[in-house]
Amino acid sequence: MAEEIFYSDIIFDFNKNEITKDVGLVTNANSIKDSIVNLLLTNMGERLYDSRKGSNVPSMLFNIADLKTTVLLRKFVYNTIENFEPRVTLQNVLIDTNDNEFLITVKFTIISEKNVLQSLTLPLPIN
Repeated sequence: MAEEIFYSDIIFDFNKNEITKDVGLVTNANSIKDSIVNLLLTNMGERLYDSRKGSNVPSMLFNIADLKTTVLLRKFVYNTIENFEPRVTLQNVLIDTNDNEFLITVKFTIISEKNVLQSLTLPLPIN
């Protein structure tokens, strides 16, 4: 039985589907994960027709990886997802660091799949 599709978006590299010859799609959890990554990597004011949408996460590039920056980054991620991704219930945002990057891990459930915990990790370069 085929998976029921609740959410879908086009694939960002615009590769076509070999069967339909149309633009490829990502569906359900992958669609939402792509949306979250896009929101987090979009600067506030960058979207022409919706300047409120985005996050301050890109402004954290090249910041010092200290406790203050980590707390602020977590707040930016949390607020962005809560405000702009209504298809999920946010469970947790974890920020880890190593010498070269912040590792942002977002744990969430999709509204249509309440019992399935999803996770995505986004590396963000520092220094």
